[in-house]
Amino acid sequence: MSTETNKKLVAQLFQAIDAGDMAKVQGIYSNDAKFTMAGVPGAMNFNGFMQAAGAFLNAFSQARHVITSQLAEGDRVSTYLEWHAVHTAPFNGVPASNKPVKIKSITNNSVSNGKITEHVAMVDVMALMHQIGAMPLAA
Repeated sequence: MSTETNKKLVAQLFQAIDAGDMAKVQGIYSNDAKFTMAGVPGAMNFNGFMQAAGAFLNAFSQARHVITSQLAEGDRVSTYLEWHAVHTAPFNGVPASNKPVKIKSITNNSVSNGKITEHVAMVDVMALMHQIGAMPLAA
């Protein structure tokens, strides 16, 4: 597959997440896909990843991913994006603040045969915690 096709597949992933279409999200990944998130030890399968991501999905509404840029080489796609949402339910012990949030994230995905086989996510959770009032800005 071309690098442009792979970039479109990753963009479709974020569109499906924003639409809440978890069946489509799962269909974008291979059955044996591996997932890694900063701050979460070890690789996960799809169910483990959805459990970790569920903390975000359950605590924030009106979520949308805005892709700022994508770079692709071979089977790898790196995506730099902003995540916009509203904090409407408890997150990590922090009660809903009803504040809008905007954080940056980078994902690296490997694609094979039209499916994502590896997903690595680096999310700026420190900025998120600051924006919902859980911690002061770092000095």
